[in-house]
Amino acid sequence: MFGRRKQKRPAGPRENLKRGLRGQEGRLRAGTRSLVRFVVGTAKLAAVLGVLVLAGWGGSLLWHNAGPWMAELFRVREVTVVGLQQVTRAEVLTRLRLDKQAVLYDIDPDKLVERLRTHPWIKDAELTRLPFHQLQVTIMERRPAAVVQRSDINVLVDEEGQILKWLGRVDEPSLPLCVGVEPRHLAQGASRERRTIKAAVTLAGILAETTSERIVIDATNPANLVATVKETRLSFGHSGFQEKWGLYARLRPNLATEHRLVGDPSPIDVDLRFAGRVIVRERG
Repeated sequence: MFGRRKQKRPAGPRENLKRGLRGQEGRLRAGTRSLVRFVVGTAKLAAVLGVLVLAGWGGSLLWHNAGPWMAELFRVREVTVVGLQQVTRAEVLTRLRLDKQAVLYDIDPDKLVERLRTHPWIKDAELTRLPFHQLQVTIMERRPAAVVQRSDINVLVDEEGQILKWLGRVDEPSLPLCVGVEPRHLAQGASRERRTIKAAVTLAGILAETTSERIVIDATNPANLVATVKETRLSFGHSGFQEKWGLYARLRPNLATEHRLVGDPSPIDVDLRFAGRVIVRERG
């Protein structure tokens, strides 16, 4: 035991030193791969940017040369207008105010429609661009719904209370007559007067389904619209016109017998302001 010799360690670097060298080599290779990836990524990015720059420059050059030709191809040369009854084509073109050099793809339809809506008879409009140089304008006109009368002033209005025409002393007997509303307030866009006109037109439309006589709506008190048909005056309140008129229509035959209205020219007042009730009074 004491005579055995201790084995000598082989010559060369120690084992832990080898592991350290391998780690350094691994880190060196990883760093090299990262550097390669960075260089490749940078090169790709530079290539993409170069392509974009060239494409932009080429597109700019192409547009500079082709722009005038494209503008000439799509220049507005024809404007067709459909849906006209009260409005004239000249009035539409005046409202559009199109430039002589206007190009179809540069036109803003919303802006042109807003210009058209400034005409009192035009409720709405639609613009369609047709290849290669035609602009089609479709007009939706307002429809006369009533004559508003105040003193010696008559104005023609639609169902929304929009003034279509100042008539002066002229009348339109085929339309319902509304009194008690100030036309000048309507012209200023007063919402209260417009709501009153809308209610009056609605009521007149309901009554017109069962009579050919001219209907006069007194809107002096918006809370109680009073309709006059020939010698009959009906108070409706401010709402529920259809239901109230339906109730009166069902009871009318009995009321006519009771109050001797058949063949009797005596005027009557019918009060329909209260739900489910019809009150009839003879006017002396």
